[in-house]
Amino acid sequence: MNEIDIQDMFPQVCLTGQYSGWKDVFYCISPYAWTYIGIGLAMGLSIFGAAWGIMITSASVLGSMVKMPRIQSKNLISIILCEACGIYGLIIALLVSQGKKPADATKANMIYSSKELYQQAENAGYCAFWIGICVGLSNTFCGICVGVLGSSTALVTAQNGATFISMLVVIIFASAVGLYAVIIGIIMNTNSGNWPV
Repeated sequence: MNEIDIQDMFPQVCLTGQYSGWKDVFYCISPYAWTYIGIGLAMGLSIFGAAWGIMITSASVLGSMVKMPRIQSKNLISIILCEACGIYGLIIALLVSQGKKPADATKANMIYSSKELYQQAENAGYCAFWIGICVGLSNTFCGICVGVLGSSTALVTAQNGATFISMLVVIIFASAVGLYAVIIGIIMNTNSGNWPV
């Protein structure tokens, strides 16, 4: 493994601990930490939104099935579209984790060897963090939105089966918001560049 002399490491303020303010504290957070927090947010928030949407939809589907068992198979589409939100977050997390890592694991500490490498790694880490925020929050709200619409569809379809197709169109458009977030996340991941070493 490549050893770096502690005197040659770039962010000297991080080594001395003599911070001049909060900006230095955030500056000294490792780019690896920003990257992994972004990956965790993309997965965690997306799965949270999917789970919440499934919970909302499932309660209405199960409640309505007591009187109208015919709605069971039709309303499973709402649950599937909620689950897609969690899958979108997983896809982005995989893309970010593969693009924002050192090509050679033995050179992981080389980002501290110069200012240029550290700032490139920092840029990649910040981008990964904001990709996680963007995709995670979008899929959280998408999952909740699809869950509420799926719940409404189950209740309306139990009373009038002819309304299912029109409600399905609304649910599909609502689930497209999560797909838009994935597209934006892919564009952000591509334009932010890879890890410097």
